[in-house]
Amino acid sequence: MKRATNLILLCVLFVVVWPVHGQTPTTAEEYVNRASARAGKGDHDGAISDYTKAIDMDPRYPRAYYNRRGLVRYQKGDIDGAISDYTKAIEIELRDVQSYNNLAWLWATSPKEAVRDGKRAVEYARKAAELTNWEDPGVLDTLAAAYAEDSNFAEAVKWENKALTFAEFAKKFGEEARQRVQLYSQKKPYRQQ
Repeated sequence: MKRATNLILLCVLFVVVWPVHGQTPTTAEEYVNRASARAGKGDHDGAISDYTKAIDMDPRYPRAYYNRRGLVRYQKGDIDGAISDYTKAIEIELRDVQSYNNLAWLWATSPKEAVRDGKRAVEYARKAAELTNWEDPGVLDTLAAAYAEDSNFAEAVKWENKALTFAEFAKKFGEEARQRVQLYSQKKPYRQQ
């Protein structure tokens, strides 16, 4: 009986929370959910359209701004659009760690010189680090890249090594992070490909 009740609750939750396939979304959250599904399938234009509809419905919905960039705009090479959406997400939610971190990463590592801004990258990466109590290795990795872009290579090495003290990060990203430590030790910033 308990199993049947749980199954019924799960079905009701699915129908209430997730729009039926092919059904037109009616809320900003439903548009964001459909956009995320479209992005996952590689339909970037459809995803941008749905994220934009979500923003039109609820201009104070930071997840729509973040995802419109995070999952789509950057992948399409629209860096200015990405920066705009991250900035808007932060205006709406001042504690949006992901947007602070991703802006800092863009400003620190972009292959385009016109995008890079070491001072702003450090400022935003430090804000993200403060919001995570200096305990998120991904944010510390960004902070290291930001310091390197700002030519403070001693701090870059320090923070990249600190990120490597987190076992899960070291296991997943250790090789790349150690390569960045070498770059910073040679007084070279990291650039995305």
